[in-house]
Amino acid sequence: MGRSPALSDEELDPVLADVFGSFRSEGRKPISLYRHFAHAPTLLAGFHATGQAIRYRTALDRPLVELIILRLAHLLGSQYEWLHHIAFARAVGLAEEKIAAAAEETVPQDALTDAERAALRAVDEVHAVALSDEAFAVLTRFFTMREAAEIIGIVAHYEAVGRVLQALDVPIEPEYRGRDQA
Repeated sequence: MGRSPALSDEELDPVLADVFGSFRSEGRKPISLYRHFAHAPTLLAGFHATGQAIRYRTALDRPLVELIILRLAHLLGSQYEWLHHIAFARAVGLAEEKIAAAAEETVPQDALTDAERAALRAVDEVHAVALSDEAFAVLTRFFTMREAAEIIGIVAHYEAVGRVLQALDVPIEPEYRGRDQA
C-alpha cells in the first residue's frame, strides 16, 4: 500500500498530465513510484525530466546506463529499482553476465570491460559518498568529462529515487514481481 496513497488519474495535478502521458506514449502504465510521489507534483515533474534525460539524452550508451542503475539498485537494496530496470537492461542488449556482475558484492573482473569496471567503481564510491581522486582519474581515462559527469549525475538521481521509494514505502507493481531478483 505504501505510506502515501497512490493517486488515480482523476486526482492528479494538471502539471503532471505530460508526465503521465509520456508513459502512455511508451505503451506503459504510469509506475507506482510516480503515483505515490504525485503528491509533490512540481518535484515529480522535475524528477521525471531528469529520468527522461538519463534514458534518452546522455552521451552514454544505454546498456552502460542500465548497468550503472542496476549496480546502484543492488547497493541500495532496492528491489523496486532492480525489477524495473532489469527489463530495460535486457531490452537494450545488456548481457546477462553483466547484469549478474552488477549484483555482486565485488565487481568481477572478467565479466566487464575496463571502462565498465571504472564506471562501476565510480558508482560504488559515489554511493559511499567517497569518490576518490584515483577513481575519478580512472573514470576520465575511459570517459569524457561530460560522460563522467553524467555517470555521477545518474548515481545522484537514482540515489534520490531509492530514497523516495524507501521513505514512501512504494510497493512493487504485480507485473514487475517475479522478475529476476538482485
